[in-house]
Amino acid sequence: MFGNLDTAIVRVEMPESDVKRVRRDEAAFVLPLARTSKAYRIKARPVQDPTRFGLNELPGTVYFETSGAGQDLTVLQLVFVELALSGGFERRTVIPYAAVLYDAHGKEWVYTSPEPFVFVRRPIRIDAIVGDDVILADGPPAGVAVVTIGAAELYGTEFGVGK
Repeated sequence: MFGNLDTAIVRVEMPESDVKRVRRDEAAFVLPLARTSKAYRIKARPVQDPTRFGLNELPGTVYFETSGAGQDLTVLQLVFVELALSGGFERRTVIPYAAVLYDAHGKEWVYTSPEPFVFVRRPIRIDAIVGDDVILADGPPAGVAVVTIGAAELYGTEFGVGK
């Protein structure tokens, strides 16, 4: 957070793919980590041209400005920022991280089990990993059983890899 007495500039760093989704026509809300500030949620407008404040346009960075309420913030203070994003939120398949296998080329796979004692290796594309959960960009549909214990052994059996 950068600022003076009238305006505070809040810098938000995020993956570049998310920067494209930030709604530049809607306000954001700044929430100080320590709630000692007078204002808990501070409304901030997107900065369309950061160079007017002497800031560089950096990849993966979006700036917001507050007026008046920015007086409650201090220079370089860490804050949470609530952003409006464009695009709908589609349903995604989530699998346990224990189900993911990586081959020698770094490609991601899972073994599915369409029926008892039948295992099929399927390619997946990971969108995000959150804790022990993997959000898939592409892979088996929701509801398909995936192997979480013994997947490495299945891979070894399929390709004859072993001790």
